[in-house]
Amino acid sequence: MQAAYNNILFSILDIINYQNDKELFVKEFEALNILDAMGYLIPKLPQNIQESIRACGDDPEKIKQLIPEEAYKKEFIKVSFDALDELLASVLPTVTPLQKEKIGKLISSQQHLI
Repeated sequence: MQAAYNNILFSILDIINYQNDKELFVKEFEALNILDAMGYLIPKLPQNIQESIRACGDDPEKIKQLIPEEAYKKEFIKVSFDALDELLASVLPTVTPLQKEKIGKLISSQQHLI
């Protein structure tokens, strides 16, 4: 799923003629989604798990071990597609009609992922 999602991002960046480092953009976009997913998920976890997470400090690997994998995946997917929606909302007013059409076709062709 993540590879397909990243391919959508790369395609959008190509369509809008993004001039900076696309690899870096996608990597940072994904990192922000990971942080957001954890930020939304942790308060939903039982108190004892939240306390264990706080005890881990800033060690993401220890924290990841404490979070139920299915719950994390579900939250990450939700956060990722919300972030994609926000990206599109900010980009679409600035692109040409042809670019909008290409983005629309791209999103329509990937509807099975969304």
